[in-house]
Amino acid sequence: MSGSPPALAPAASVQALYRTLHQLALASGYLDPKEPGRFRDRLQRLASRTQLLEDEAQLLHGLSREILKRLG
Repeated sequence: MSGSPPALAPAASVQALYRTLHQLALASGYLDPKEPGRFRDRLQRLASRTQLLEDEAQLLHGLSREILKRLG
């Protein structure tokens, strides 16, 4: 199969995804607002090991935003 390899998600897209995940974690009650650093640190570790493709980041960001909207 020929063609270009899939594009990795730009850093700005990944950071936007993680901001939305942070909001989702707060809204759902998953994240303890008194200890936000631990969640942020764990997301950063995950990001450092994962090379999200652009379409994967968009998919996760869209899903997270939709859940966040429904949580009100």
